[in-house]
Amino acid sequence: MLGPDGSGKSTVISGLVALEPGVRSAHLGLWTRTRWNVLERVPGGGLALRLGRLIRGTAAARWHRYRGRTVVLDRVANEHVILGSDDPSLGGRLLRGASSRLMPTLDRVLILDAPSGVLWSRAGEFGPDQLERQRQRYLAFARRCERATVLDATRSPHAVATDVRELVRTT
Repeated sequence: MLGPDGSGKSTVISGLVALEPGVRSAHLGLWTRTRWNVLERVPGGGLALRLGRLIRGTAAARWHRYRGRTVVLDRVANEHVILGSDDPSLGGRLLRGASSRLMPTLDRVLILDAPSGVLWSRAGEFGPDQLERQRQRYLAFARRCERATVLDATRSPHAVATDVRELVRTT
């Protein structure tokens, strides 16, 4: 599940997991801010942190798939490519290589969409202009990806989770 900040990805996924017993989630957002981000102050710490997140999220997804569960990914490891923020450094290239080898195969891509004003009112981390640029990049990606479905994220998280539940059942 993809979408700009404030689109409700984590909230919708939590609702879906509550609605559907055979569904689990795994988080593959490599740039999420946590208390562990202090490691970025150490040379190579940021790369190690992101590789650890990639390995942990991928292992969780593969474990749940092995157990016969449907897995919904909260973000994907190579999402930065969609957003146009490709890192040309050695660490960036290593992370891209690891992502392309470890990322689980996606059966379907769900993109939550809402106007930038709505996104900004929910998250407030980025300005409306940056959120609109993110939004347009996700929509452009959806047009290029035949497995992508765009969902209206202005509705309640429960309504979106119910739609996702139906999509998951038909995949």
